[in-house]
Amino acid sequence: MSDEDKITIFKDIIKRFKLKEGSLINYEIFSNICDYYKDYLTDIEISNILGIEESRFYNIKYNDTKARIFNGVTKEKIKFMRKDFLETRFYSKEEILNNLEKYEITLTDFIIHIVNNSTFTLVDDYLLAFEKNNGLFIGKDSITVDEDFFTDSYNNIINISKYIVYSIKDSCYIEDKNDIIQEISIYIYQKCGDLYYNFGDSRTFFTKAIGRARKYIFGRLIDNIHNNSNGKITVTLSDLDSKIPLNFRKWFKSSNTDTCDEAINLLDGNDDSIFEVMISLVESGISIDEVFLKMEQLDGIKENISYQKIKDKILNR
Repeated sequence: MSDEDKITIFKDIIKRFKLKEGSLINYEIFSNICDYYKDYLTDIEISNILGIEESRFYNIKYNDTKARIFNGVTKEKIKFMRKDFLETRFYSKEEILNNLEKYEITLTDFIIHIVNNSTFTLVDDYLLAFEKNNGLFIGKDSITVDEDFFTDSYNNIINISKYIVYSIKDSCYIEDKNDIIQEISIYIYQKCGDLYYNFGDSRTFFTKAIGRARKYIFGRLIDNIHNNSNGKITVTLSDLDSKIPLNFRKWFKSSNTDTCDEAINLLDGNDDSIFEVMISLVESGISIDEVFLKMEQLDGIKENISYQKIKDKILNR
């Protein structure tokens, strides 16, 4: 079967079963697709067209899991193209376009699969950065943010770290909020350098850093759990100070004051911080009503003038 035939069938599946590239499907949906094409395609051929690896196919069939569907032809090309973008650095516009032509990949697919790790959201941000910077900073390894930027933005990063904690506290019992807040700030410093070099100190940097850090800390907490008597999650943290350069370690020390009250006080009048936090929660899949409920459980937030303005702004958006 030619690549053109596979692409045609993929588009037909998307349209016929009201799916979109990037959708998660279970075995029931997969079976319906297979039933429709059973006269001339095998299950494995369909999984290949949908970009589902054979091991993943057996997982959804026998283990009741889900798989994300991609254009299988594009996914195969991306697999070979990825080796040219493993080094973590700035890639010029010319370099990227030459590779797109070589592998017959669109810029959008390049951003989705190479830059965004097969995430379909907020592609436009990278398209704008690509044009503005005449290229993109990408690669296999993590890189730290600029130290001067981190120092200048330290209070803002601590504020968003606190709100990431508040956004997951109903799912996890956290032994020491200050430890978690410190770990989130460390993660942003150590792992979000690519965001800084693509987006600078813009709103986009903070929005993406919040989403990435929230996903990281929630996953790490879940990976290091044991259930206590109330059925919630107890977390034991390791000492992360050893990962921070000695001359920079002081920036990660947090105070022992009540983090909730302190955060509200620091955020008073800071529209951007509140906006970034709330938008990141909405974009993570939490409904607007749930976001407002979470926020309004915080002491003093209802009286916060900035919060009321941002609430109206989000509703209008």
